[in-house]
Amino acid sequence: MNDQVKQEYDFVNHTPHYNNYDVEVIEMIERIWGAFIASKWCEITAFKYRQRLGLKPDNEIQQDLNKESVYLEWYKELRNKWENG
Repeated sequence: MNDQVKQEYDFVNHTPHYNNYDVEVIEMIERIWGAFIASKWCEITAFKYRQRLGLKPDNEIQQDLNKESVYLEWYKELRNKWENG
């Protein structure tokens, strides 16, 4: 990926590689497995991003922190769905 494309590519929010269909992949996960399992997947994924801070080559720590934040936000939204119906 050249530098120009990298600058324009959003690596955190609604990344293009997760938006090749009518709905985003996270929405597909919820539809297939339900809000409870999708929320747990988001919680685990947030944990993964926290644990790899500064360890993945060519990946800024802030990007992983931002991704962790997005997954925690999705976790909260999905948890609210299954807790409150």
